[in-house]
Amino acid sequence: MKKTTLPITLILGLLLGWPNFTASAHDGLDQFGIKNETLVTARLQAGEWNEFPLKTDVPLEKEWTVTFNQEVTLNKVDGAVIEKSGEFIPVKISISGLNQLTIHPIERYETNQAYTLKIFLNNGNRYKMPFKTTSDLNSIIDPVKVAADPNYTDSQIIRVPAMPEKGFNFPYYIRIPSANYKYQDGNNRAKRYIVLDTANSGPTSADGTEYWVKRTLHDQSQFSVQTAEQLWVPMIMPAAPRSHVCYRDENREMNCIDEHSFDRDTARFKQLLTFDFAKDIRRGYEELSLNAEDYIDYDEQIIAMFKHAAAYLNSYVQSVETDQMYLSGYSSGGTFTDRFSMLHPEVVKAVASGATLDDMMMPVAQHKGQSLIFPIGVSDYEMITEKKFSLPDVNKMAKLVYMGKDDSNVTLPYTDAFSETERNIIIRAFSKETLPRAEMMMDLYHQSGGNAMFILDVGIGHGYSEEMKDYQIEFFKANRDSKQPVYPIPKNTRQLEYKLQQDK
Repeated sequence: MKKTTLPITLILGLLLGWPNFTASAHDGLDQFGIKNETLVTARLQAGEWNEFPLKTDVPLEKEWTVTFNQEVTLNKVDGAVIEKSGEFIPVKISISGLNQLTIHPIERYETNQAYTLKIFLNNGNRYKMPFKTTSDLNSIIDPVKVAADPNYTDSQIIRVPAMPEKGFNFPYYIRIPSANYKYQDGNNRAKRYIVLDTANSGPTSADGTEYWVKRTLHDQSQFSVQTAEQLWVPMIMPAAPRSHVCYRDENREMNCIDEHSFDRDTARFKQLLTFDFAKDIRRGYEELSLNAEDYIDYDEQIIAMFKHAAAYLNSYVQSVETDQMYLSGYSSGGTFTDRFSMLHPEVVKAVASGATLDDMMMPVAQHKGQSLIFPIGVSDYEMITEKKFSLPDVNKMAKLVYMGKDDSNVTLPYTDAFSETERNIIIRAFSKETLPRAEMMMDLYHQSGGNAMFILDVGIGHGYSEEMKDYQIEFFKANRDSKQPVYPIPKNTRQLEYKLQQDK
């Protein structure tokens, strides 16, 4: 390494505020921090570098501040870049004070990756410093504020970046509960199961989805947030954008993809990308600045997020269960939790799916002469999952499905919920009308040997009563320390009309 007296010093602190001045295109620097691409490209290879030592375990949001020994202006800088694998990443360049230049990555770095910071001055001098990012998340939060600290009573939201090497291609968020309910109803002595809910709508952009997820987790009025808070357990929510990409399949039938409800397209997405019409699907994702391949095996990615979250939380003495979780979802989120739990009952201790009685998945392959394909039933379960359907395994988890008895916000008419083929199967096997269809599905599920608590919330449309909210929390509490599923009887059966079947 060349040793020299340098006119700049790299400051290694993580700055928390925005600098006084941010460079724009008018200042001559592009999105990668380059003023003259031709000049910078030529100087990447020519001449000697002034080098700084390698920095390791760099935080994923690290910005670098360079202090010059004289006043600096952007006119003196030809480029300030961060390079990874021969490519520049987008950055913000800013001037602070008279002699400081700050390079801020637009997006978080990837974990456990090598980067190089490079500075090009117009006097010909070049400076570079290699760095490697952390392989852990410890650096992106303040450990003092974790709920393991008995003096910390506020909830905390933690962003976990996408980690393909860990099995998930999208960020997810962790909500650590406050200590407000820690000592209520034996919460501090009970087993702690992570609550997973999915984004119930959200924009199609990655940034918009993350904003929606963060807003949801901060909202104490959200049902799943209330549930996790009152159980005193962490909650996680994936931040995968909902694409609504539409295409015509091999039969020229129109389909629209709804990842947030784990529809048929999402479940067999890997297979879809092998057909000739896959080019239309990929184009649809590209138009949204999304990568279609990132959605392959989305259910397995959810499991990977859960496993990662459990290990991470337990590194902070959160003492959460690592083999199973709770699922809580409403509307399309309820549809997701219902379908996911039928595909992966082994990782689900208990599931509560709201606004889902009229489109829940049946544990049978045939009904009234109709082949109940996924997500209606299990006739092609093995093709979807590469394993045989096991009702005994499904019955090992506690299952609650409910909806407002007057709910008219239903999925059957919508293309992003069901294809025309699926819709026709549902109408022929059950009913086009919402409440009769829900009644038929409840009866068929129980008659087929499926154990579950089904509840119609009287006088409620697309929502839930206070009694329903209280019951869901009671349901989860009853199952956290039990070896077998437990189904409490609702206290107000005039409000909560229920149907229950369980093994004796």
